[in-house]
Amino acid sequence: MKEEAHRDTSRVGTEQMVFLDAGNFDLNPPLRWKVYGDSYSIAG
Repeated sequence: MKEEAHRDTSRVGTEQMVFLDAGNFDLNPPLRWKVYGDSYSIAG
């Protein structure tokens, strides 16, 4: 049986849209996004 948390994958599509909407198709850093109110970033 899979963990309940793995059933909801909406966060994946939502976060991908941040980069698509910005036109950052190559995922060039810096990358910044939020999940469930928490901020994340990847510096270049």
